[in-house]
Amino acid sequence: MSDTLRIAIIGGGIGGLTLAVALGKLSQSSPNSPNVKVDLYESTPKFTTVGAGISMYTRTWRAMQLLGLDGDVAKVAVQPPDEEETEGTFYRKSDQLADGYNFYEMKMPFGAITLHRADIVSILHSNLPSICTTHFNKKLSSYSSSPKSNFTELRFTDGTTTTTDVLIGADGIHSAVRSGMFSGGEKEFAEPVWSGTIAYRYLIPAKKLEEAFPGHQGLTKQMAYLGKNKHAVCYPISQGTQANVVLFVSQPHLEGTHYEPAWVSEVEKDFVGKEFVGWEKEVQALLDCAPQRIMKWAICVVNPLPKYVEGRVGLLGDAAHAMTPHFGAGAGQAVEDAYILSRLLTHPLLSSAPSSDIHRNLEIALKIYETVRRPVAQAITKGARDAGLLYEFNLPLDVPEVGTEVQDGEDGGGMKVMLGAIAKKIYELEEWQFKGPDVDEDWVRAKRMLADHLGLDTGLGSGGEGGE
Repeated sequence: MSDTLRIAIIGGGIGGLTLAVALGKLSQSSPNSPNVKVDLYESTPKFTTVGAGISMYTRTWRAMQLLGLDGDVAKVAVQPPDEEETEGTFYRKSDQLADGYNFYEMKMPFGAITLHRADIVSILHSNLPSICTTHFNKKLSSYSSSPKSNFTELRFTDGTTTTTDVLIGADGIHSAVRSGMFSGGEKEFAEPVWSGTIAYRYLIPAKKLEEAFPGHQGLTKQMAYLGKNKHAVCYPISQGTQANVVLFVSQPHLEGTHYEPAWVSEVEKDFVGKEFVGWEKEVQALLDCAPQRIMKWAICVVNPLPKYVEGRVGLLGDAAHAMTPHFGAGAGQAVEDAYILSRLLTHPLLSSAPSSDIHRNLEIALKIYETVRRPVAQAITKGARDAGLLYEFNLPLDVPEVGTEVQDGEDGGGMKVMLGAIAKKIYELEEWQFKGPDVDEDWVRAKRMLADHLGLDTGLGSGGEGGE
């Protein structure tokens, strides 16, 4: 390796962009950091904003703060974040003709910060550092690393090649980097599988929804409308000017199979409406206001991987842990990946270690990234899956016997008790958002591991700190 550490990022989505921005900010903040050059390869002609609304919770918001991006993000949020406990998602029983009812409000610190994906991409793009060179229309076909060489060769579909010191695959669920990492017959990890769920996504102008259904809760709150084998979510984005709508229809017995048709297509509005016949008026209003053509997405995932790293090649974001969207955590987990990985790759310890083998040190840094991030991301992936089953009344629960104290409603006392059990389980599944180690603590642990592996004393002691 020359005096410059070359890092190639494949994929210009939220994960890849965040990593590029973070590498720039962190490498330039310390005179002892390695001299870093970033090449960002995007397969499309420009940065795209596939998808619409995303949610951001406490852990991800903290990463944005540490990277100095929180001010820009707060400006485009529907409501700027507040450290006090505030409203999160409202859960509503909706699969009946009579009016549904909100049965649980999940409160948490910061609540649910809802954003338009395009706004986040724009913020990250505008913060790309001078050390980053962006290459569009560059789709990776394969790569090769040899123990005898100190670099990785990248081969693109246009016939060009290049080399890099570190390769990071942030290239999504169809990751060419992941396919290369698991090319030795490990098909269950190389290829994604279907979750059994179809999502129908679209945006509604807020004025249109207000006219059709005055006071619709989805205009001001993050709503989840629950029913058997189906559910819907709606929440405001673009500073309240639009409502983001996603309707889910599931066939749980098909989970883990391969989805043969095109993953993304368009269907007629009436086709989607037939899936929700018999649901309450608040949900019907979302369908009445839908565009004539609606995007249909097969929700596919990546099976839990046994590794995120091989040598000086690593996976990040959906390439490593594409998950169902039921936590709204996919983008946030990519941001957390980028934060921890960027701090490791730019840390002065890499160049100040007694060992002169910087390539070995880089491999150590990547392995620590995997050790810290893989358990977290995979636990959240499992939680998101369980949440999807729970929202559609398919997750086994310990439901107590109906007693005289249960308030009967249209659905009967038994349903009230079941909804109470669902509310309790929702809280348990969501606790990771605000309890347990946060990104500061994850970084302290990663830094301590780096120092231990390199044989250095950082002065962290037993408590540590989240700085350099």
